[in-house]
Amino acid sequence: MNTNFQGRLAVVTGASSGIGLAVCDLLLQRSARVLAFSRRLGALAALQASYPEQLHWCAGDVTDIDSLHALAERAGRLGAVE
Repeated sequence: MNTNFQGRLAVVTGASSGIGLAVCDLLLQRSARVLAFSRRLGALAALQASYPEQLHWCAGDVTDIDSLHALAERAGRLGAVE
């Protein structure tokens, strides 16, 4: 299994707590760039302080179409999602 995430972009929803936050943390530890999507920054603030160049946050709700459009636009500016 390839665990080299150097420079790759991942999008994580529900990123401010629980499993989503844990996934963000693991990906960041493995040098991935992460676009975290959640309604509030919450515990992501600590990760953002530790990984300011790798962690990008987009506020929104997966049940809101405008939020999803904003997420897609932000992801497009960051590059290919892998």
